[in-house]
Amino acid sequence: LALHLGLRRKEALMCAPDLQMWLDALVRGDSTLALMRGSKNARPRQVRIIESERSQTIEAIRCALAYAREHNLELITGTGRTLKSAMNRLRALLRRAGMVGPISFHSLRYTYALKSALEMLDGGMAPYEVLVELSESLGHGPTRIQMILGHYCQSIRERFEGHISLHNIESDRHRPPSKLPRATARLAAKRRHSELSGYPIGRIDAAHDVACSADDTPGQEHPFKA
Repeated sequence: LALHLGLRRKEALMCAPDLQMWLDALVRGDSTLALMRGSKNARPRQVRIIESERSQTIEAIRCALAYAREHNLELITGTGRTLKSAMNRLRALLRRAGMVGPISFHSLRYTYALKSALEMLDGGMAPYEVLVELSESLGHGPTRIQMILGHYCQSIRERFEGHISLHNIESDRHRPPSKLPRATARLAAKRRHSELSGYPIGRIDAAHDVACSADDTPGQEHPFKA
């Protein structure tokens, strides 16, 4: 899942309740998947799939869904059945599999980013827009394109030379803010995502979300029984 969708570890651990929603979306031909569960600061985003790997992505999601249904909607379970214990077990499993250093879990996210960028470039998308699209798909927002270029697309940097101007960067940096307060927007996104997936995300109540917005740190929902 991380290889085909560029998921962070926490997102991959917590995505089981959304797998059926993702599978349905891909089967009907959608090119993006809604992600919010496990994301940084509970920010919702649309993850762009790699079209050339659509069939492999569908198969990966289908296999993960079958496994999750047999294990109480959990992909990895820690000893304490908490997110922290699941993360610890995942780290142990990755070390046992030799996925450390250059081939760590995060390298799967790098591979997704590079393949996605190349597919968009080869499809004729403007280089600057490729970086914006990739940044949003990875959950960094549209203003982090310099980081995306230097961090994820360094090996194909020449494909972007001469296509990124200070004007472009400043324009994205000064996009008009959302008309909704952050807590209200987050609550609406949680409700929408919960309706689509059939499983709630954390505590969907206004008081909780207002409290979260104060320090931008969402409450810890149960990672698997959402």
